[in-house]
Formats: sequence, C-alpha cells, structure tokens
Amino acid sequence: MLKILAKSLLTLAILTVIVGGIVGVFAINIIALQAAAPMMVPPPETVATDIVKKLEWRRESKAVGSIEAVQGVTLSNEQPGLVSKILFESGQDVKAGEPLIELNSETELAQLASAKASQKLARLNLNRAKELYDKETISKAELDVAQAEAANANAQVKNIEAIIAKRTIYAPFTGRLGIRQIDLGEYLNPGVPIITLQSQDPVYATFSLPQRELAELAAGLTVTAATDAVPGETFKGTITAIESEVDPATRNIRIQATIGNPEGKLKPGMFVNIVVEFSETREVFAIPSTSVAYASYGNRVFTAEPSEDGKGLIAIEHFVKLGETRGDFVEVVKGIESDARVVTEGAFKLRPGMPISTNDEQTPSAVIDPNLADS
Repeated sequence: MLKILAKSLLTLAILTVIVGGIVGVFAINIIALQAAAPMMVPPPETVATDIVKKLEWRRESKAVGSIEAVQGVTLSNEQPGLVSKILFESGQDVKAGEPLIELNSETELAQLASAKASQKLARLNLNRAKELYDKETISKAELDVAQAEAANANAQVKNIEAIIAKRTIYAPFTGRLGIRQIDLGEYLNPGVPIITLQSQDPVYATFSLPQRELAELAAGLTVTAATDAVPGETFKGTITAIESEVDPATRNIRIQATIGNPEGKLKPGMFVNIVVEFSETREVFAIPSTSVAYASYGNRVFTAEPSEDGKGLIAIEHFVKLGETRGDFVEVVKGIESDARVVTEGAFKLRPGMPISTNDEQTPSAVIDPNLADS
C-alpha cells in the first residue's frame, strides 16, 4: 500500500514539474512578445489627400431628351409613274434643289408637244382676229372667242409642264438622305415613301422639366447634351422655345433647345442627357468622388489629421451627407469641415486611428468637366 502511494506521489511530482515548465516557457514567450511589441508596429499606410474645396456652382436641372431634326421629311411622289432614274446614293448629303428621282414622262412629253402646237395655232388665230377686228371685219364676240382659245391653249401647256416637273423629285432642303426604299423600274403610286431627308446642323433637343422650374426658365439659357453614342463628348446649345402650356397629366413643361451639330454626330431620334444651366449660383464644399466610401449604412470619408503625440498623421473616419455630383467632384452637405484634408486614394485600406503618410505628387487633379484625355 505504501509502495502504491509513493509511486502516485512521484508521478504527481513529475507532472507538476512538466506542467510548470510548459507554463514557464509560455510566460517567457509572452513577456518577450510584449517587450518586442513597440518594435512590431506596422509602417504608416501611404495615401493621397486633397483639401476640401469651396466652389461656386451654377444651379442646374437635369432631364432626358431626344434629338430632332430642324427639318425632316419622308419624300414621296405626287404623280404616279415608273422610276426611270435614281440620282442619289443612300446616306448621301444633298443640297436644296438637287434632283433625286425621275419618273418616266414620255406620255406627258408627247402631250406637251401637242399642247404647244395647239398653243401656236391659237396665237396665230388670235393675231388674225385682232387684225380683222381692227378692220371691222369681225365682231367683238369673235375676237373674244379667239382670245379665250389662246388663253386655254396657254393654260394647257402650263398644266402639262407642271405635271412633267412633278415627275422629277428634288431635295426640298440641304440635309442627309436615309436608306432608299424604291428601286429602278418600280411603278410608284402617289404617296409611296421614297427616302427620308434630315437636316444635320443645327438640331433640336426636346425635353421636359417640372413646372416648378418655370419661374427661371427663359429662352437663351445654356444647355449641355451628352449621349452614350458619343462617349466623353458634350454638345452646347441654348433654349430657343418653351411650350405655351403645361402637360396636365405630368405637370411638366416641354422645352426645345437648339444645338450645333457641325460634324453630324447627333442623329434625329437619339437619346440624350440634358443639363440646363440657370443664372443662379451657390457656394458648395466639394471633394473628389474617390474620397467617398459608399455603403448602405452611411457614406464615409477619412481625413488626415495629426496624431495625439504629434509624431505623424492618423486616419480619422467621418460619416458624411452628400449632395450633387459634378464631374470628378461631389458636394459635402454635412460631416466634415471646410478646411479638412481628405484621403482621395487608398481610403479602402484604412481603419480609424491608423497611422498614415501622404504622397500627393502622382495623383491626378479632380476636374468639373472630365474627358477621355484625362483618363
């Protein structure tokens, strides 16, 4: 019994020594880590920064509009006939008065020759009647008949000449043709669509704004149009017409702006985003859009501020209320001071209180009206 008790005590003593050794090793390691902690602080994160800017922004109103031609028609024939000549190519630019289509007019030309012969005879008869009337050989009534026959012959010639003229279709104004819808040798009934013709420069942009804008709307206000069909480019114009009534269904007012289109990049029917610039201006505090970390629970920005020990900069988190966006800038309504230095690049890797260093030399400047050349 004593031998068993002695063995148990010996085993317990050995386990105590082993456990104590393990605990001691861990304690030494923890003390060493704590002593080395000051030497393991990560280096500051390098970020780019910019000062919150105080800007003057002209009040704007945005809308969606469409492009319309100042003049646009679908050409068709007034007289029936067979297409004898097609004098254009689809998509061609044409000038006002340029002939486009000729219909066969052989029958009308023959009728014209006959009418001109009758006209010549009627003139001869009229001249003879005048001579005879002067000699008092015929009555005034007979002279009147000769005059009426001559006038009727002249009218017949003009009528046939007008019919022949209508068998050639001309461009009514300068513009660009669409795609041809008829073929050579095809018989056309009156009113058959032949081709579309649209003027190119300038063009109209039509859009609608809410009735609350009526007090400041006026002809001459500047508008800017942009479309995804011409990325990175904007088109300037002015308001030239405002509808005389408000749409009772939508309470919107229809507006027409005239926009220069010298290169023909804007096509009738094209969708455009419109910005109307009003005369009123306001002061805003703006920061580059890259400064904002957008989130469903709130938008954040980081500012670079001196640390408590004064030995560097740290990142301070701010939840902000944002306003209007223009170009590379976004308006800050609430959340940071006007003279704060915000982090514009590298904010995604920051945490509140993290040490940072700044490098602003390689950062491109934010602009109100960026274009592809800035990218």
